[in-house]
Amino acid sequence: MTIPAVFAFGDSIVDQGNNNLIKTLIYCNFPPYGQDFNGGDPTGRFSNGKTPPDMIAEELGIKDIIPAYKDQNLTAQDLPTGVSFASGGCGYDPQTSKLVSVTSLSDQLEQFKEYIWKVKGAKGEEGTKNILSNGLFLVVAGSDDLANTYFTLGIRRLQYDISSYADLLVASASDFIQEIYKLGARRIAVFSTPPIGCLPSQITIAGGSNRSCVEHYNKAAQLVNAKLSLQLLSLNTTLPHSRVVYIDVYNPLLDLIQHPQNYAESIVNLPRNTSIPAVIVFGDSVVDTGNNNYLKTVVKVNYPPYGQDFLGGIPTGRFSDGKVPSDLIAEELGIKELLPAYFDQNLQDEDLLTGVNFASGGSGYDPLTSHVVSVLSLSDQLGMFRDYITKLEQTVGDEKTSELLSKSLFALVTGSNDVTNTYFGIVSLRRSQYDVSSYTDLLVSYASVFVQDLYKLGARRIGVFGLPPLGCLPSQRSLGGGEERKCVDSYNEAAEMFNHKLSAQLNSINSQYSDARLIYLDIYNLPLDLIHHPQKYGFKVSNKGCCGTGTIEVAFLCKYTCRDVSEYVFWDSFHLTEKAYRILVHQILATSINTFIS
Repeated sequence: MTIPAVFAFGDSIVDQGNNNLIKTLIYCNFPPYGQDFNGGDPTGRFSNGKTPPDMIAEELGIKDIIPAYKDQNLTAQDLPTGVSFASGGCGYDPQTSKLVSVTSLSDQLEQFKEYIWKVKGAKGEEGTKNILSNGLFLVVAGSDDLANTYFTLGIRRLQYDISSYADLLVASASDFIQEIYKLGARRIAVFSTPPIGCLPSQITIAGGSNRSCVEHYNKAAQLVNAKLSLQLLSLNTTLPHSRVVYIDVYNPLLDLIQHPQNYAESIVNLPRNTSIPAVIVFGDSVVDTGNNNYLKTVVKVNYPPYGQDFLGGIPTGRFSDGKVPSDLIAEELGIKELLPAYFDQNLQDEDLLTGVNFASGGSGYDPLTSHVVSVLSLSDQLGMFRDYITKLEQTVGDEKTSELLSKSLFALVTGSNDVTNTYFGIVSLRRSQYDVSSYTDLLVSYASVFVQDLYKLGARRIGVFGLPPLGCLPSQRSLGGGEERKCVDSYNEAAEMFNHKLSAQLNSINSQYSDARLIYLDIYNLPLDLIHHPQKYGFKVSNKGCCGTGTIEVAFLCKYTCRDVSEYVFWDSFHLTEKAYRILVHQILATSINTFIS
C-alpha cells in the first residue's frame, strides 16, 4: 500500500518554517541557514538544506519538500500530501514550549484538527480518512526538554529527578500519540532522543576544557528512550490497526559523531602540512561540467531533465541528475563545491586558482572519436590548459603558478567513447584497421603521450581513470546483450585489456620521472559490484537508467524520468546518478589520496 502523505510534529529538527510566523527568538529565516537549500533560500529550516521530513517525503516519492502548515504560500493542493506542524524549541513538556514562546504539542494538535477540516472540504470524509490512515506521521521531540528545561536552565530539576522527569516526558508523548490516533493517524513513527551530551552546544556548556561528550546527559537520553520504546510497544497492543514505531536515532548519530570517517559524505582528511590547492580535469562526458554548451555539437545536455537534482535544479551541461565526479573530487578534498567549465562565461580569475575543467562530452583518446561528434579532442583540451597557465602566470606570477601546478590534483577520465562508439559502434570506424588488442595499444599510446605532455607543463599528481565495465552500461546491454539484455562480455573484456595495459604504462612512466605521482584509478570493479549487487549500496535498479525507458536514451532522447532517482545506479543509459558517483569518488580518494601526496 502506498503512503500518500507525510506529517510532522515536534521541534526544530522537523520545523519547516512555522516559527517564522510567531513572536519568538527561536527562528532561522536568515543566512547562513538554507545556504544549500533550493535557490539558497533561508526558509526557517534549522539546517543548511533540507530536513528529515523533506528527505523522507523525497525518498518515498511523494514530493520534494514538506511545507510548514503556517506557510503563507500554502495552497489547498499542498495539503493532501502532507505538512509540518512542528515548532523549533518545542518539547513533550509543556513548560519547554512556554519558556521560549513557541507552539506546544497541544497547539500543534489544534492546528492538525484545523487541517483535517480543510482537507475534508476538498477531499470529503472518505478521502480524508484514507490520507490520514495511510499517511506517515513523524513525532520528533524531547531534546529541548532534557538539554534546556532540565539540565541547562534547571527549571524542572527542583521538582523531578531524572527518572521521574523521563516518566513525565513519556506520558506526554503517549497522550499525544493517542490523540492523533483518535483523529485518524495509524502509521506513527516516534523518534528517540539523540545523544544530547555530544551536541556541540552541550559539550561547550558542560563538557569541560576538553569539550568531551557529557555522559550523564547521554544516560538521561538513553533512559527516556528505553521508557519510550516500552510505552510504544504497549500502545501498539491497545490501539487497533495502529503501527506505532520507535525510531532509534541515538545509536546511528552517536556512531556518526564518534566515527565520521566511516561515512561516505565526509571530506577526505589530508595529512598535516599537506595541501592540494586545485583540481584540474580532462576527459569526456563523465566529467564535463558544461564546456560542450559552447560548442556546435549535438553532444550537450544543458536542458531538462539533466540537472534536476543540481543546485536549484539547473541544467548546467553536466551529464547527470546532479553533480559529476569532477565536482565531487573538489568537494571531497574540501577545495570547493563545484568545478567550473573552463569555457564558462562567468569564470573569474579567482576561480582559476582552485581549478577548472577542460573535459568535453563525447571525446576520447582516439582523435577520430572527438572529430566524429565535433567536440574537444585531448589535444584541444591541452591547448586550453596552456592558455590557462598563461592566465595563471598573469594573475599570480610564474613561481606561484609552478607551485600550484605541482601540488594540484590532475584527473584524466576518458576512453569509453573510443571503445563503445568508435570501435564497437554501429559504424565501426576502427574495426577494419585494428583488432581489439592493437586498438587498446593505440589508446594507451595516446594516453601515455598526453600524460607526459601534462608533466612537461608542470603537472605532477596525475590520476588516470581506467575504463568501467562498458558491457554493463544500459545502452550496451540494449544494443548487444540480446533479448535478456545481459552484460556484453566482449566489451567488458576489451575494457579490462585496456585497463591492464594502461596500468602497466603508467608504472613505466613513473619510473622515468622521480617526482611524478602518476596513478591508475580503478573504476571497473566497484561499478561492476554496484551493478551486480545494487542493494548493497542502497539502490534497486542497475540494468536501466532513470531517464526514459532506461534502455537506450541519452541526451536529447531523455524526455521524462523515473519516479525516484535515488533507486537507480544509472541516470541515463550511459552515465551514473550523482548518488552512484559519490560512492565511486569517495572510494577512489579514500584508497589513493595518500599515494598522491607521499
